Amino acid sequence: MGVSMKFTDLDQYLFGQGTNYEVYKKIPEYYYHLGMAYLDKGDYSNAKMQFSVYLQMYKRTPILRYDERSGCIALAMLTYDKTLSTGEKKELVSVATKNLPSNSAAVLQCAMVYIYELREAEKGFQLIRAGIDDPQASDRDVLFMAAANLLPYAKSFPPVYRAILETFKNTTSVSFDSFLTYLIYSQSNPWEQINRNLDFIDCYKSHVLNNMERGVTILEGKGGYTNESKPVLMIVIPQKLYSNLEHEIMQLDPRAFIIVNSVHEVDGEGFTYELEDLK
Repeated sequence: MGVSMKFTDLDQYLFGQGTNYEVYKKIPEYYYHLGMAYLDKGDYSNAKMQFSVYLQMYKRTPILRYDERSGCIALAMLTYDKTLSTGEKKELVSVATKNLPSNSAAVLQCAMVYIYELREAEKGFQLIRAGIDDPQASDRDVLFMAAANLLPYAKSFPPVYRAILETFKNTTSVSFDSFLTYLIYSQSNPWEQINRNLDFIDCYKSHVLNNMERGVTILEGKGGYTNESKPVLMIVIPQKLYSNLEHEIMQLDPRAFIIVNSVHEVDGEGFTYELEDLK
């Protein structure tokens, strides 16, 4: 492949005295994983050498449109290499965002580099805004929380600031913690909005506990598609009371997601319902 490598301690630990190196040296992934192993050891110097070989080999024969390993190498270099120039940092940010397009952690790290290291805060906020607008982003609430906490600084850039506010206003998949932080930093009277959002759960509990004389369990749920956290309220009621409950829920939140299951029996402390009791 035209690439010369010095055999290192970790190489010898993995492959003995080098007898297997002839097999692995033609595989780009070998150098990537070896580099990551060096990072785990705290040896960035050797890790960088392995990463360099991987990138040279991959550049000659690119296989995929996106190469996650190249993106991860770029993030590792941004984290550990303290000798990078401004131009090198910008190039690594470009590599990371190109190859990890919907990775919220990668987007956030690159945004922080723009904001705090390159002193190009507007570009950092634009990255965050694009991330929270991306429905395919992994663990998008990481970006929502970052956006909420950075709102006071984003005000210096009105277009992106307004875009972030609009996303918060129009999304239904932001966690309660992130939404509260957004309200605190964006509203002139945040506690009025916070109390309004708390009212839904409180009103629902009050209706079920007092008016219907039933219990309610609040679970912590997480969307499989959005990875966003939301409360899940569970109640067991007789069928004849369901229409009343549904009406009350729609009054409190017209966008509420409701799942209805048939129940044969409910056992637990405080009550036991047989099938006849639930009709």
